[in-house]
Amino acid sequence: MRRMMVLIAIFNSQYGNFTHASGLVMRFIFLMVIAFCSVATVNAGGAYLISHEQWARPKRVETVLQMPAIKNVLADFTKSPTSQLLILYPGGDEGTLWAHDIKAWLVSLGVSSRQIELRPGSGESAAIELQVESPLFGMIK
Repeated sequence: MRRMMVLIAIFNSQYGNFTHASGLVMRFIFLMVIAFCSVATVNAGGAYLISHEQWARPKRVETVLQMPAIKNVLADFTKSPTSQLLILYPGGDEGTLWAHDIKAWLVSLGVSSRQIELRPGSGESAAIELQVESPLFGMIK
């Protein structure tokens, strides 16, 4: 976000006083690029599901790392250091607690909590979906 603010300040100092058509076109193009960069992400891997039954088993580091969804999402996540790990969980209190438990395990496995986003709406009532999203241009975190 800070990078975008610096770019906007530089652009305004360069083209802010232009009132003719080329200045307006440049301003429009610049604003469109900024808008596109702020929302453009790509899914860096697949969508991996953890069932409630799977997660209910006793957990140790070894067993968590052996879960296919955790193993695959961590492999995708390490490919892009600026990526965001999404935890899509079923709504309600149980889903929220479950998502926070998975987030705590991912943090203990080395994922920065700032790179983990919790979102309700996994689409499965008895599963959590894990995804990795990477910024399209690497400009945004």
